[in-house]
Amino acid sequence: MSRVRLCVRVGVRWGNDHVTTKQTGRILLILPRAKAAQLENQLDEIEQALGPAGSVIREIADDPDRMAMRIVELSNEVDQVAVGGGDGTLSSVAPAFMQTGLPMVILPLGTANDLARTLGIPRDLIAAAELARTGRLEDIDVGEVNGHTFYNAASIGLSVDVAERLEAGPKRYGVFSYLLTLLDLTRARRNFRAYVTCDGELVTLNSIQLTVGNGVRHGGGVRVHADASIDDGRLDLYSLEPQPLWRLPILFPAFMRGTHNAWRSVTNLRAREFHVETPAKPKRVNADGEIVSRTPATFKLHRNAVWVRLPPSVEP
Repeated sequence: MSRVRLCVRVGVRWGNDHVTTKQTGRILLILPRAKAAQLENQLDEIEQALGPAGSVIREIADDPDRMAMRIVELSNEVDQVAVGGGDGTLSSVAPAFMQTGLPMVILPLGTANDLARTLGIPRDLIAAAELARTGRLEDIDVGEVNGHTFYNAASIGLSVDVAERLEAGPKRYGVFSYLLTLLDLTRARRNFRAYVTCDGELVTLNSIQLTVGNGVRHGGGVRVHADASIDDGRLDLYSLEPQPLWRLPILFPAFMRGTHNAWRSVTNLRAREFHVETPAKPKRVNADGEIVSRTPATFKLHRNAVWVRLPPSVEP
């Protein structure tokens, strides 16, 4: 029997009516410089898909901090913003969207693109850009850990080692790079003790991987929980106990489906806020593929925080 605790029960849908309109205003297209160089031959076509001639302002920035700054600076000149990048870039500019209230059009340019997958955004960049004119507006939740925003998940343990290893080398196998690196690192099985507080309840865990999810998937497709949603007003935490290496491949399909809560070696918690301490020593925290902080860590939820353009037939 699995160990599942519900720290707070909340509704699974929010009350906003979604909007389906054609967008004819000004659009900011903002890209990291490295990604823009890769798309040099496609940029004109992407702009045409975004909006009518003359309606798109193109901005190239050296890093996500500069991208966020330009979104805020140009917020009075545009009606929506198309952002190209992976999950880490999108999460880094989330505060700019939270501040301005501008709708976000996602152009998935990362390795895993877990947020785009959660929201049903096409991998084809032209089809994704066309959502600026044809997509409907929905608002989604945003997670935060120690002041750093994330859409998908923030983790402690194995995923931090995976992110660090992938940062040091090329992700030559795309999404499969995450799996191959994870299997290599699990041989070490670096376990740690974590004290987790949710809604006044203290839970002690012995873990090799602790993840707090706001969205549906992270790490190249791992599902946070079978019924996790990016608009349900809650955070989902799971913790994986140390266990024999041979058992991990058996567990892997359950994590991809989100049914890992059925395993005794996985603890699941739900709340709007978690506080995690690792008494032995501070542990690094990975948020959407980027190492952003250390424990102690407080995970919070910002409800209905960012507007996004979605395909007409996809529920987030």
